[in-house]
Amino acid sequence: MIDTHCHLYLSQFENDLDDVIHEAVSNGVQRILVPGIDAPTSNRSIKLSSKYSDSVFSAVGIHPIYSAESNTNQILKLLKFKRDKIFAIGEIGLDFYRDYSLRDMQIEIFNRMLEFAKEFNLPICIHNRNADLELLSILDNKYNENMTNQFLINKGVFHAFNGSEKIAE
Repeated sequence: MIDTHCHLYLSQFENDLDDVIHEAVSNGVQRILVPGIDAPTSNRSIKLSSKYSDSVFSAVGIHPIYSAESNTNQILKLLKFKRDKIFAIGEIGLDFYRDYSLRDMQIEIFNRMLEFAKEFNLPICIHNRNADLELLSILDNKYNENMTNQFLINKGVFHAFNGSEKIAE
């Protein structure tokens, strides 16, 4: 079993992180992906994957609600200098439910994160909330030119998906 989304760097885990990871592993969780939501949490994710290298794997990214206050160059810097410890790009996407960041900014950051995923050949962890059509349009535009070669398309997971079955297809 793989947990594809667990923010182990949150303060709730400060006092018992070793126990939480041990308990998860002893109950059959073989891998835990820890997605970043901005540069500092992405860096913490990398540190956790270094400390718990057998079970914790890092993802770096900018969550859509942090788009306005985040810098993609900081994520790129992590990718360039710590690539061997990074296993995915995430948590990235669009969140039009909360609208904490302007939609144009979310789209710009999401596109940049998708470019990093392609450049570094990493899977993606997508957050999607009330933005189905916009998100699918971006993915179609970003990956349509590679549809003939399935190996060039990044794999990944959707997180916070509230769309219909048709959208999922």
